[in-house]
Amino acid sequence: MRIYHILKVSLLYTLPFWTLARVSVVQGQSKLPAYEFDVDLTKVENDQLRVVLKVPAIKQKEVIYYLPQIVPGIYSKLDFGQFVSNFRAETVQGRQLKHEKVGKNGWKIHNARQLYRLSYTVDDGYETHKDLGNKPYQSAASSFVKDELFVINHNCLFGYFDGMTKLPVRLTFVKPLGFFGATSLLAIKKQPTKDVFLAADYRSLIDAPLMYSQPDTTVIKVANTKITVAVHSHTGNKYSAGIAQHLKSLLKAQKDYLGGTLPVNHYSFIISHGIGKPGSITGDALEHSYSSFYLFAASNDELDPIASLVRKIASHEFFHIVTPLNIHSEEIANYDFNQPKMSQHLWLYEGMTEYATLHMPVKQKLQGVAEFLQNVRQKIVNSRKFNNRLSFTQMSKNILNLSNQYYNVYLKGALIGLCLDIRLRELSNGKYGTQHLLQDLSAKYGKHKPFKDKELIAEIAKMTFPEIRHFFTDYVINAKALPLKEYLLKVGISYDAKDDHFRPVKNITDQQKRLRKAWLGR
Repeated sequence: MRIYHILKVSLLYTLPFWTLARVSVVQGQSKLPAYEFDVDLTKVENDQLRVVLKVPAIKQKEVIYYLPQIVPGIYSKLDFGQFVSNFRAETVQGRQLKHEKVGKNGWKIHNARQLYRLSYTVDDGYETHKDLGNKPYQSAASSFVKDELFVINHNCLFGYFDGMTKLPVRLTFVKPLGFFGATSLLAIKKQPTKDVFLAADYRSLIDAPLMYSQPDTTVIKVANTKITVAVHSHTGNKYSAGIAQHLKSLLKAQKDYLGGTLPVNHYSFIISHGIGKPGSITGDALEHSYSSFYLFAASNDELDPIASLVRKIASHEFFHIVTPLNIHSEEIANYDFNQPKMSQHLWLYEGMTEYATLHMPVKQKLQGVAEFLQNVRQKIVNSRKFNNRLSFTQMSKNILNLSNQYYNVYLKGALIGLCLDIRLRELSNGKYGTQHLLQDLSAKYGKHKPFKDKELIAEIAKMTFPEIRHFFTDYVINAKALPLKEYLLKVGISYDAKDDHFRPVKNITDQQKRLRKAWLGR
């Protein structure tokens, strides 16, 4: 989670949220046993919705139905079962089956072979945008405002049976007339008062948040990718066109930085906006594979502060289409929503993503070198607030118990990316850097081929240079101090750790000039 304080702006910024199953296969799976959920958005009582599930066939005598304890990218137990009440398990004749609560998020159902239907009530997680900032991770929560707005993170409403997360999921929503559902989910039926969506499996469902409201939607095309910007504002104003215009040049620059194409053919920016506390903008954002969801509370209804902040956050969020969407470990591919195992590679998922966010503007000539180095300086200074003697791989693996160190993935993690980029450029005489590495890793693994967590660093060394193995051993695994002064000198920049200032090297050599040009493009 990130917190910004820029011009009285505070932002809660969470890690990305991933799921890797292909929605495109759902249509072929629709005849298989599936979860079939029904929700009527026109029947809201006390900010609560009723969920009805027609269950797939159960073969066990007993089965546990879970809502998630935790979701990917959130390094804290949120226990979404706490929002559920009035839980009922019924046979096809409507007879109740015995069940009992298991922990905070599970319900054990007896005589499960007779189970036909589950139903329960779900409360929302926040009431208004003024509540933003009072609790963390509200971008993973849901909110129900009758006849106006429904923010639906599926982990709040829909669960799964233990051991049965691979089945397709069908959602049917009855909606108010004129409402539009903004999501990356596959819609198989759209009617004036009803929508039906399909997801390939439970992970795909959780990976695709949904926002229902009167439509304010703008679509733009960036290279091969259809970009949808969907906005709801409690002010009644329309913002999507202005925000899309702010995003367009950024996304084009990111496309060029990634080699001229984007690894997804569609992507949605889903934005909920309301009036918050005077003098500030509070935001909370969560990334998904084919979309990102944003909550903003502003002190007024002006476009520019919101559009500018969306652009700032989106610069990081959109890069997650590379990693972990196209580069991820088995721990992510097989994520357990109640007993997750963490990957040791947050340096990749967050560090390299943040470094790309830092590096792209200067490489694509959207900003000058001085501004770039000022941003690097801020990373260095802020990273000192954390334990930099802690192994980055061990911190990642144990992040649920080290959440107070998590923000350092955006700080030291980005600096690891910077040093790795310069080292790769040095070893390749300027021809190969982290941009190329991420492209090669995407080609080697891709969306549907996870890597083994313990083997990634060795594979990177095989793909690049043997010396890179030593880089990872020293600075990622063993937590030696990053060689910032040494590495920046290689590109003709003198760094003084006493005052954290950067100065051009006097009498710069031709080799330093060539390496800096390969690194920064100038």
